[in-house]
Amino acid sequence: MAYPKDLIKFNLTHMNTFSLSESKLKDAAMSDGWRVWKWKKKFWKLFDKPEASEPSIHKYKNELDKNGLTGLKDLLSKDVESWKSTMVHIAVTGQSGTGKSSFINSIRGLKPGNKGAALVGANETTFTCNRYEHPANKSFVVWDLPGVGTPNFPKEKYLDMVRINRYDFFIIISKDRFTELDLWLAQKIREQKKSCFFVRSNIDVTIENNARDFSKTHNEKDLLEKIRENISNEFQRKGISDQKIFLISNRALNKYDFGNLNNELLSLSDGLQKETLALSLSAVTREVMEEKEKVLTGRMPKIALSIASASTKSEQKELFKKEINFYRKQFNIDEETLSENREILFLTDDHLESFKVVFDEHKQKSRRTMKTPTASMSEMPTLVRIIDSFIWSKENTMLYIFSETALKMNLESLYNTAKTFYDAAKFNYLVKKTST
Repeated sequence: MAYPKDLIKFNLTHMNTFSLSESKLKDAAMSDGWRVWKWKKKFWKLFDKPEASEPSIHKYKNELDKNGLTGLKDLLSKDVESWKSTMVHIAVTGQSGTGKSSFINSIRGLKPGNKGAALVGANETTFTCNRYEHPANKSFVVWDLPGVGTPNFPKEKYLDMVRINRYDFFIIISKDRFTELDLWLAQKIREQKKSCFFVRSNIDVTIENNARDFSKTHNEKDLLEKIRENISNEFQRKGISDQKIFLISNRALNKYDFGNLNNELLSLSDGLQKETLALSLSAVTREVMEEKEKVLTGRMPKIALSIASASTKSEQKELFKKEINFYRKQFNIDEETLSENREILFLTDDHLESFKVVFDEHKQKSRRTMKTPTASMSEMPTLVRIIDSFIWSKENTMLYIFSETALKMNLESLYNTAKTFYDAAKFNYLVKKTST
């Protein structure tokens, strides 16, 4: 059922002025029609004052006036997906065999053999600037650049040949020592006022070798501190100070500094670029998870308005399901991601079953059951549905409130589930490592 465009405007006003918990929502719905009508009059008055509304409200109102409900739905869809149209270019450089390809796959959430993954192997050599897009966002691009000083990319022409101004961030990778040419490149990048990160790869292999060679004196924490200190001292001798160094393993993203590198990328971004990074990076740290939660919360009013503006109940339900599944994917607790990583996360079949979500069904054993707002409204008491039909449903405002509340409650639940789960996974990893 489509709604007259002049009546949808109430939802536009309500979008940034009003929010109810589920209990308050039901209390409001059960109250007498006069109280509800006073609320509506109050918000219509707010709508008549441009200075009291957010700029986006007027944008949606104008679109509704100009192109009707279809135009409004198209604009909402475009705005919700705007993070996919903001370009982020990350350049990854270093000598052949340093783990560049593995890193490029890891930061995009891919494994060797996945569609779109960079070729990984001992014979891997970069002869040109290779572009790798994020599988879920083509605007997030990681570039594999040849190392400085190769026959095809001599130092004197390197900056022009790789088009240094194209990239937002630079990551210089080494699996041992950083070369004079690496340090030269870092200086040139700094001169361009761009961000540059040094990454020491294969740190897990270094730790394993040290534990084997010095089994009696091996201490992982001391070893990591020594490696970091040695690199920092070398940088200072070459005139580079205050340079952060990230020790990573492309096989254990939840350990060492891979997550810290993601945090640094986020901290140096803002606006839509930060949103693009937050929704493209894997949720491997609390900081990345928190940023994802903020971005997802910020888009809730638009999603709720899209659901309330949908033409059919089927479309309403599908929009809600799509957003909930997007939350799960963002927090890495969707079935596909968990199945791919079940071994390193120590997951049993029962664990995998418990993370599955079913919508609008009776409680199922070991599964999360989630009601769509449309189904919740249909189960409301008769009196509430009568009030809704006479007072609210012309604007579909009740559905908007139910949608926003359901999205908020489920985002919070999924976010907390992900935090608890990945904290436990890290603990299990440490326990298993200690016992072996």
